[in-house]
Amino acid sequence: MTEAPTQAPMMQQEPPVMQTEPLYDDYWGTDETANWFFPDGKQYIVVKVMDEGDRKRFENETQTDLLVERQTQNTRFKMNLTKERHGLIMAAVCGWNLYRKNKHTGETELVHYTDNALRDWLKVASPRHVDDLSIFIRETNPWLLGDMTPEQIDEEIERLERTKEMLIRRDEGKEPSKDK
Repeated sequence: MTEAPTQAPMMQQEPPVMQTEPLYDDYWGTDETANWFFPDGKQYIVVKVMDEGDRKRFENETQTDLLVERQTQNTRFKMNLTKERHGLIMAAVCGWNLYRKNKHTGETELVHYTDNALRDWLKVASPRHVDDLSIFIRETNPWLLGDMTPEQIDEEIERLERTKEMLIRRDEGKEPSKDK
């Protein structure tokens, strides 16, 4: 009797592993956004991580002219901090969840985001909210931080220290509040 040849056991192959990471990184901009929240924690403004096109638009809108007088060698340039701050906000904001009370009905209504609505908001917004939003945009877009010199940072720290002292004195009752 001859024995049947034994077959080697069939080896099960593992299914092919799907590659989850792309072969190449994408360097064609970003659609990344971040939300800056108002103090109520419900309403917010959507800020985009700016790309080079946004940067160009922002810098074109906020550039200042430098004038050098030949005879005296005096140098003058006009800085418009509001123009720079508003230009930054207009370039970086891409949406929001913001409500306003209707003057006629008294009902709170969603304000749909448009560039014109943002301009309107900037005209009537609290300077504190505009400043906080501007700081958030700079933190979201670190290349903007390079615009400040160490001296400007020191000046800002000094300004904040003075503001802190004023608030402490006000809260202790040593300085009357201008809100009252």
